[in-house]
Amino acid sequence: MHDPRKYTIRQLLVSNNRFSIPRYQRGYDWKGESQVKDLFSDLIACSESKYSQSLFLGSMIFDVSQEKSKGVVEIIDGQQRFTTIMLTLIAARDYVRSLGNEPLAVNIQADIKPNDPYIGTSSTRLEASESIRDIFDIMCDYEWDGSFPDAIVVKGSQKKSIKRQVARVESIYHYAQQQIEQLCQKDLKLFQSFMKQLYHDTYIIRIDVEDKAEAFEIFERTNARGKPLEVSDLLKNFLFSKDNDLLSYDMESVWERISNDSGNNIIRMLKYFWVSRRGHVPNRDLYRSLRTYAGEIAVETFVTELQEFSAFYKAFNSDEIDDLKKWFFTKGVSQNGMYLAELTRSCSALKLFNVTQPIPLLFAAVNSYMSLSENERKPKSLINLLRYIESYHFVNNRICRRIGNEVERIYASYSDRLFNGDPLFSTLDEMLAALKERTAERAEFVSKFEYVSYESSNDRQTIRYIFDRLANSGMKDGQRVDLIDYDGISKGVESSYNIEHILSQSIASETDSFIHEIGNLLVIPKQINGILQNDDFTTKLDKLSNPANYNNKIVHVPPYVQEFVGQAQHLTDWTETEIHQRTLALADQTYQDARFNYSYK
Repeated sequence: MHDPRKYTIRQLLVSNNRFSIPRYQRGYDWKGESQVKDLFSDLIACSESKYSQSLFLGSMIFDVSQEKSKGVVEIIDGQQRFTTIMLTLIAARDYVRSLGNEPLAVNIQADIKPNDPYIGTSSTRLEASESIRDIFDIMCDYEWDGSFPDAIVVKGSQKKSIKRQVARVESIYHYAQQQIEQLCQKDLKLFQSFMKQLYHDTYIIRIDVEDKAEAFEIFERTNARGKPLEVSDLLKNFLFSKDNDLLSYDMESVWERISNDSGNNIIRMLKYFWVSRRGHVPNRDLYRSLRTYAGEIAVETFVTELQEFSAFYKAFNSDEIDDLKKWFFTKGVSQNGMYLAELTRSCSALKLFNVTQPIPLLFAAVNSYMSLSENERKPKSLINLLRYIESYHFVNNRICRRIGNEVERIYASYSDRLFNGDPLFSTLDEMLAALKERTAERAEFVSKFEYVSYESSNDRQTIRYIFDRLANSGMKDGQRVDLIDYDGISKGVESSYNIEHILSQSIASETDSFIHEIGNLLVIPKQINGILQNDDFTTKLDKLSNPANYNNKIVHVPPYVQEFVGQAQHLTDWTETEIHQRTLALADQTYQDARFNYSYK
């Protein structure tokens, strides 16, 4: 093993001809909702911080045994970070090209695809994981137009699908591009400052080895070590040092409860607590900000507020849906069971989408709502707020696969305003207008909707959600039919509704992937699904149209199923063409409902 050395990202990129990801490594799978978001938060936080601009990305382990013979260095540990940095550089290159600054774009391109006569201009700096290599190589080309193809031509005229590759990187690229645009605002100096942060103020500890066995041993040892003190540790120590100011509390039991409420994510909870009061804060400034705030309002008041927020945070994230319903009830939001159920259902949908960014805003909105007189309180206003937030994240994140925190700063800004006394309803109207401006257009939604497939286990709850949404569109109080059981999802309970393939899987060929398109699906009661089984299309349609003609015990065909039967009864066959036409129709119908029919009746 060579001596570990500190390398800035710039030094890392110019230190070797080429890096590669060994085949035995897992595929690139960083998620926008967690790792990529954290990386950009840290980059931006460091560039904005009053204290320090240095950002440490941890250690990376490289096998340099083939460096001299092949000019290639294998990444043993760090491929997710390295790949994301390369995707960020591609986004930065394309951004500065959009500003018309070709010389600066060419400089960045040299780190993406070196123009070196000894290794050839066709070699990218990174030979990416096979899970994304084809689309990554396309993106590395300086003349790439920003489009993401579904397939590429290989071996003459043979087509190779790269949809799965695109799904792994497209949202990451767009998120990086968006973050750069928001930060730099077409200001070249701001862009140069961002690139300085990325190139020169962001660093790793580089560990080079020439033996793979040694590399894996170092990898295990490095990742087994403890972490430095986190924000939560620092805050805990600070609060425990203030015993004299906390006469009303047993701080040890209080902190244990707060920690338990966080559900093993106390850093996120503490940040959301701050955001619900004072808006955005860079991650590295969080502890100092919390400590200063505690000093401003008195430590005991701070602990009281933190407990109130942690109770809400726990209820929002609880697997027991009734916990959040009880929190709304106890808070005094409403005593109407249907209102409470709808508030809780929208929150459950956000959890289904893995979206947590609205938590601080919701808490601030509820507190602002409770400060109104009883005559001013309108429960449906809170319901409509949540329903639009749900619709927004369904469109942008669940279907269009954008990164969830693209509006995190908007939520932070309006949380700050609500906590500090801005009028509730007009402020929320402003925020909803800001969300509407950022909601994906119909064409983008429809193009991404076509990717929703039963074949992907991750999409199956999305399919249930879509049909649930359409079945309940325009329903009034108490008329819901729940095609998706949020409580059952959290507990792993099997649903009473099944996803039915209209063209049965047993009839179609294994290569007919279109059978898993949403256009070939219905969410129906399990009992009806069991009766239809593997019938052909016309028989299924007739059983649903005329159940009395069959000894099949279908007592009731739900209205939303009857609607499909009415739309399809003129058809004599159900082929790929009809399936895809229905997919497009469902996409259009779902977008219309999400954008314009979100109000609670």
